[in-house]
Amino acid sequence: MRIRDIRMRRNCKALHLVTSAGLALWAKRYSSAAAFAFCLGSIVSLVALIKCLVLLYDARLIVDNPVLTVCPAHVYQKDQKQCGGAETIVVSTFGILAGEKAYLWGRKPGGCRLMAAKLEGHVLSLVFGDGKSTMRADVLHGLKGQEEVAGVREKLWRETGVDLTVRDG
Repeated sequence: MRIRDIRMRRNCKALHLVTSAGLALWAKRYSSAAAFAFCLGSIVSLVALIKCLVLLYDARLIVDNPVLTVCPAHVYQKDQKQCGGAETIVVSTFGILAGEKAYLWGRKPGGCRLMAAKLEGHVLSLVFGDGKSTMRADVLHGLKGQEEVAGVREKLWRETGVDLTVRDG
């Protein structure tokens, strides 16, 4: 999902919030039950808008500081079940933006951390998670030459403290 799509979703949720709040004020004249229902709708819209704003902030942070942008990618959970594919994935020093999900590391204590990075052939595998669950993103990287690999390795090491393990394959 691109930033433009997230902004469009944010705008739709903001419009829904304003509409439901306006309807709540209008319904207050006629029925307190209807006004209460529209107020509940406004609260749900507000929560959805806040979640979308957080996603937009996180996505901007990742997209503005990329290490690698590639297509396509697959994200796996600890038990090796595929939990989703993404049309575009952005690997950043702050996290991964895969589709409409942002995985951030190092943002808060006890949060998601980048644990390992391995480059094997044309696949870059990133293992990340918290103490309870681990996920892996396999990315077809498209890096050409040792200079690009060294640049990605240096950025990952400098920004996250994780060394990129390179294996020819």
